[in-house]
Amino acid sequence: MPALPTMLPLSTAGPSSPSARSSVSISSSAYTHTSSARGGFARGGSSSFMMPYLSQSPPHRSEYFRRIFSVAQMDLEYTFAQMVYLIISPRKAYQFDSYRKQTKNQWARDDPGFVVVLGFFLVMSGLAYAAAFRLSGVRFLVAMFLPLVYFLVVGVVMASASWFLANKYLRHYYSFHAAEQTVEWMYAFDIHCNGTLLAFLISLVLQYPFLPLLLPKGYLPAIVCNTINGVAVFYYFKLTMQGYNQLPFIEQAQYLFAPVPVLWLLLVVLSCLGINSTRYLVYSFVGLLA
Repeated sequence: MPALPTMLPLSTAGPSSPSARSSVSISSSAYTHTSSARGGFARGGSSSFMMPYLSQSPPHRSEYFRRIFSVAQMDLEYTFAQMVYLIISPRKAYQFDSYRKQTKNQWARDDPGFVVVLGFFLVMSGLAYAAAFRLSGVRFLVAMFLPLVYFLVVGVVMASASWFLANKYLRHYYSFHAAEQTVEWMYAFDIHCNGTLLAFLISLVLQYPFLPLLLPKGYLPAIVCNTINGVAVFYYFKLTMQGYNQLPFIEQAQYLFAPVPVLWLLLVVLSCLGINSTRYLVYSFVGLLA
């Protein structure tokens, strides 16, 4: 229980004196403020004292999208630091989100630099695959931008699905004294971006130098490629689960990892049938038929 503020002795200022009444009033107000700030148990306290960050509104979304077209307003050093931590220490990378919540009252990134840099990497990978298959004209452009389109379309679907499930079934409801919190859709999209980074490095970058060995038909290339893609799926959903575990009002985020065994089983079946997931993925990118 917080210590009561010091009040003037009654012997110095009697209860009926103006100074005593002022001291008691100030002390009572200060105690209400302290109680509200520590837990909101004092009913007379102001709601602004109970949650001081609620008065800070996050930047408007129009500001976020406007900054996409201004590289000078992006913190690229911070963006690359996040990417490095997502590769070597994802748990530490998600600590940035907690710091952002404490300072800016939002879990989602307010800097579009991560999305822009990741989108640039995806376009460059599409260009590399288009060049490897010697495409030209419209097919070259389609293959170049198709990874970016896949990233955005899948991102909207996955972010919306996980955002809905987390808010509907995984959110912990506190007592009426605490402010209600929900998952921001943009934070769900940030989690998708985090998972896509590792999946992109494993599925597209890692396999690119070995395409002549991985693309031929056969059981061995199918098993190798499906195993690599299974690892990519694992890390995508692992980062998704870790992202939601970072939120203090989300419980049992491990349920978001549930699709992984199903997808692994599918990859095992494909391997037994000699179907190479990388082969069909790559040929869909470059617009060719297997």
